[in-house]
Amino acid sequence: DLGQSLLERAWLRYYKKDYSTSLGTLESLRAPYFINNQNPEQYMLSMFIYRDLCHYPSVKEKLREFEQIYQSLIAQIKNKKNVEKNDLILANILIHSPYKDKADFINNLRKEGQELKKQFSGKLMGLLRSTYEESLLHEKQMKMSLQRSLPDLIDLESNRLLTNYDNLLLLDYISDLDELRINQRDKRSYESAKVTTLGFDSLFWPVNEEYWWEELKNYKVLIDDRCSAEKVNK
Repeated sequence: DLGQSLLERAWLRYYKKDYSTSLGTLESLRAPYFINNQNPEQYMLSMFIYRDLCHYPSVKEKLREFEQIYQSLIAQIKNKKNVEKNDLILANILIHSPYKDKADFINNLRKEGQELKKQFSGKLMGLLRSTYEESLLHEKQMKMSLQRSLPDLIDLESNRLLTNYDNLLLLDYISDLDELRINQRDKRSYESAKVTTLGFDSLFWPVNEEYWWEELKNYKVLIDDRCSAEKVNK
């Protein structure tokens, strides 16, 4: 739920043209905590922002990142392979389907059962034992319900993924056409504001493959608008 909320926040920041915060929010979704929140929309939004700011090489880089993660799954879908056990498509099914709440409930049942066994050294008696066995039975029933619905959900999610990939390819193509019309004189730069020895208002700490939970809400990507007239020759 938190990962989905962050993605929605990134879209809202994008619509308000707060590109720095939007990209920073997308950066936070790269943290290991959100490994099960992989969503093609993250790459689409990044590509929109980089194209809007005329950072065309970055548009292509985001497409390559998407392909690195999803290309194998996409190939399996196109070749009519069985993807029922693919973690990526299962995660996306749970994100987009009404079964996410059921999956969360199953996970909570499992955690409670493990905690009961741990707390009582595996020796459950009386009401505790019947409660534990009831939770196992309920978990099994819900799993079977999910399993029966899985083929239809996989078809829906497979079509969604293929459509998203087509959209990303189209966005990359349009970005290439835009780049042909614009001759940029300077290179890409995502540098922070210059800090003098006399004084400064802010400190910038780069994210370098390490994410801090309390800082996720403050992540920004410091990026300039390269579409401005003084930076391009049309």
